[in-house]
Amino acid sequence: MSVFNIELQIDATGSHGCQRDIKDGQEVKLQCDDPNCPDCLTRRYFAELKKQGHMIERALFIHWPGQATQVTDNLITGIRTGSFY
Repeated sequence: MSVFNIELQIDATGSHGCQRDIKDGQEVKLQCDDPNCPDCLTRRYFAELKKQGHMIERALFIHWPGQATQVTDNLITGIRTGSFY
């Protein structure tokens, strides 16, 4: 077994994800009802790593990194830091 680090930065154009109504400190669900939701595709990737037995120490989904409007979803705890609105 080895330690590894995955860091993705995806700059994309298309539909935005779901759960924009979740506020700072609230829990984000793993998945919405849209199978093409880009946010949920990311969350499912993380869930699949866990399901395959990978021990995840830190997993953050950062929306608009480095911006004043940055929102961070902790994929381990499910808690959002920041708010979209």
